[in-house]
Amino acid sequence: MDLFDSVFIRSAAVPFLATGIFAGLIRWIAGGRIGKPLAGAAVGVVYMWMLAVRLGAPDFPPGPGGDAILYIMLIGLLAGIALDASADAAGRPAAAYQVTAMILFGLLLAYWLGPGVSVVSIALAAVWVIAVLRLRRRNLAPAVAAGMLTTAGIGMIVLTWIGGLAAERELAVALTAALAGFLLWSWPPLSYPAGVTLLLAGTGGIFALALRLADAWPASIAAFAVFVFLFFADSAAVKVVKQPLLLSRGVFPLTVAALGALPIALGAVILLILTNLPAG
Repeated sequence: MDLFDSVFIRSAAVPFLATGIFAGLIRWIAGGRIGKPLAGAAVGVVYMWMLAVRLGAPDFPPGPGGDAILYIMLIGLLAGIALDASADAAGRPAAAYQVTAMILFGLLLAYWLGPGVSVVSIALAAVWVIAVLRLRRRNLAPAVAAGMLTTAGIGMIVLTWIGGLAAERELAVALTAALAGFLLWSWPPLSYPAGVTLLLAGTGGIFALALRLADAWPASIAAFAVFVFLFFADSAAVKVVKQPLLLSRGVFPLTVAALGALPIALGAVILLILTNLPAG
């Protein structure tokens, strides 16, 4: 069956299984209080491996442009590991360090992959700041942040498919599969938190793909302006949903994902319309 051809195995099944296994190994090896947040490094490792397989390793030091994505993701992964490993007894580094690292990493992505300063990179950097601050707010809620990132990954699969970017679509599939592999560990009762490592690796991977899509289709900025409302789905769920079961600890991530699918669908429709407008 076509579903199980080598592309499906390479891009979806392997990242999903590899992340699930690596996350468990990292938790077991690191142990103690830092093992769970560090388990998110599995997403970054697997995604970087897929980047190397699909795009190849660029020259070092890398120049500005999309080819530098592998090395920039490595920077984000190492920064996240350092912050999670140095977390205090309550499981969190100083808030100022978290926020600063996330914002600086987003600016680095926007500037280096853009490349340079442009309306597109500035707009996407604003989306990045909103997304990571919202995710950081939910990072200790079981499966919510990881579920949002997985839903965002699905959105990137749709947008890169509409944009006709085959390589980016395959990478979006791999990243989403890796995020789903971690999501299994994040779901109650295991409840691995979305540490800084996961937030930088997962959000960084999505953001890098968004930059590549925006480079090919600048009009996709309009789609991402709607897409960002995905990261408010948790607050919307609390205010809109009245059924207690849908707000329960084990079901709430699914409720958030369902609401998050709405801005993704709207963003996809916007991009579909804009990419099919007649030239001129």
